[in-house]
Amino acid sequence: MLMNFTGLLMNSTNLLMNYTGTFMNIICLFMNFIGLLLNYKYLFMIIIGALIGFADVLFRIQDV
Repeated sequence: MLMNFTGLLMNSTNLLMNYTGTFMNIICLFMNFIGLLLNYKYLFMIIIGALIGFADVLFRIQDV
């Protein structure tokens, strides 16, 4: 009876650990995704800046 109870307790703690592990994993994935978005934000800023510069040059060429 006692062994059975300890076995159940261990099983429940194992399940709890498993769920917390999964939860932490999801949080880590989310943080990673946010990091990637931030990285790409800078990349997009650079690309947009380059495009604006290029458009500016084209307009200046047309003015001349």
